[in-house]
Amino acid sequence: MTRRVIVIATALPRWISDFAEVSTALAAAGHRVELWFPRDNGLPGAGWDGKQAIDAARATLPLGVSTRSLPFTRNRGPLSIAKLTLASLICARAACRERDGLFILWSALSVIIAGPWVRLFGRRGMYLITGLGAAFSARQRNSFVTKLICLVYRYAFSSDRAIVIVHNHEDKAELVAHAGVMPERVIVTGGCGVRPEDFSYRAALSHPPRPTILVPGRLLRDKGVMEAAQASGILSGRGVAHRMIFTSNAMSGRDDALNADELARAAAHPDVEFVGFQPDIAALYREADLVCIASWYREGLQTALLESAASGCPLVVCDNVGVRDFMRDDVEGLIVPPRDAAAIADALERLVREPETAERLRVAAYRRYRSGFTRDHMLDATLAGLRSIGVATASA
Repeated sequence: MTRRVIVIATALPRWISDFAEVSTALAAAGHRVELWFPRDNGLPGAGWDGKQAIDAARATLPLGVSTRSLPFTRNRGPLSIAKLTLASLICARAACRERDGLFILWSALSVIIAGPWVRLFGRRGMYLITGLGAAFSARQRNSFVTKLICLVYRYAFSSDRAIVIVHNHEDKAELVAHAGVMPERVIVTGGCGVRPEDFSYRAALSHPPRPTILVPGRLLRDKGVMEAAQASGILSGRGVAHRMIFTSNAMSGRDDALNADELARAAAHPDVEFVGFQPDIAALYREADLVCIASWYREGLQTALLESAASGCPLVVCDNVGVRDFMRDDVEGLIVPPRDAAAIADALERLVREPETAERLRVAAYRRYRSGFTRDHMLDATLAGLRSIGVATASA
């Protein structure tokens, strides 16, 4: 049966980056796929939420996949309740009309504005909860917002036509315990996965006199940017030659974005460089000797972790959910406490001074990545989930 498939995503470029194969497989199976997403926010440095990135993503879409923008924007200060209500009513109309439709909702916001309607009208739904975010942190777990999210999740996910995708086993346990989700409705995939052909696994490390440490990720406080920069300063003070590179542009419109003063303090460390947004992230991994992921944000499973492993880069990461699904300390990488610049510096220095340790860890991380964390692994599990609720799919 041909169905209308409506994907409601946080940002079109993010969907293309992480899940394009899912919508492509559905279109190949004959379904009419529509990608719905917020409008561009019109801010400089908007990244995924900007017009340039959205237009570039739209240009990559295959036949059978169309787009629609919803009447609100992200990351431009507080969300407009009126615009979110209008977006929710648009979703309600679609859910009411599409008896045989499939709704794929990605992110808590998408679930809140559309999930109750999908459940109310008994439509098929796949819910991609690829990270629980700050709402489920210890600080906010008992907040009104988190309680509201749990109520919506409990209702939306209770249908026998619903399936939930998460990216680590701790998030599954959290949803079962606090949102009342039935365990059999939750599938764990190893993150979004990355394609091996996109990241060249190096045959050997080069061990230059001044190694490059790559810190991939957005310039947000909870991504550990300041702590990583402080770790660079500690290494410099110890006389450990290195170059620490941060990617991404300064961000506007988010409360958790690093401001100009914070970025200036980070950049003041002598071996820190901010190189801005880089369209070819694989090239940065090829040039990196080590990768540092200092995030403590409650992500599902950081794609940068898989990209690093696929590229054969030795890893230093902060202890976090998702990390614990992929990595064991001193087996696939070095795991340090979050928000601890000294511990980050110690781990990085160890890998600089112990090339045999760096080699052992990167080989093990690559083996782990290939065992269940590629893009094909994610796609196989996701399409199997869709088939479990009666949706025909093309072969992965």
